[in-house]
Amino acid sequence: MWDTCSFFPKDSKWCMKDDSTHRLWWNSENGRTLTYPPPGHQPGPNQPVIPNDPEIFSKFDFINECDNNAPFSEFIEPLVAHLRHPSSGCATKFCTPASACAANEGGGKYFVDRSWVIPPPTNPAEEGQKKYYFDGGASSWSAGQGGPSLSYFTSIWNRHGIDFDHIEAWEGSTTSAKFYSSVPASYRER
Repeated sequence: MWDTCSFFPKDSKWCMKDDSTHRLWWNSENGRTLTYPPPGHQPGPNQPVIPNDPEIFSKFDFINECDNNAPFSEFIEPLVAHLRHPSSGCATKFCTPASACAANEGGGKYFVDRSWVIPPPTNPAEEGQKKYYFDGGASSWSAGQGGPSLSYFTSIWNRHGIDFDHIEAWEGSTTSAKFYSSVPASYRER
């Protein structure tokens, strides 16, 4: 959990996970998770989540055939939604006070959070390379079933230094006019 935090208040047992859509606060001492800042805490500047523990993060292992077969690893984003998130479970787990959740007990609703998705690391050797994003099922820039994908990916990847040059987005049930009206001006030409 600590390794997927994007903000660490100084001298605190709490950390913040911000996936650009949802914000969670996690307590490293007791594992409590809140959807609002704990007393005495405020959201701070988000930092990129940099994977570094091969026991936690998914990765590809390679052999560099051009450099005497030197092995190297590249961490990858987890590819299976809430099944990979350490806080997966019923949404009622995150309600406070507990009475606010009573109506939802046993409802089978899952908490949607993408703080576990880790963009690839930026590589200075990639300067000048184009960065493309493809999205199937993009009904709107900032809304959609399971949360918005376009605003999410552009925001989080940008936090990691990746600014998409070109975006291809498809949705069978949304008109082009309706879709483009939801896209920020800075992305319309991309």
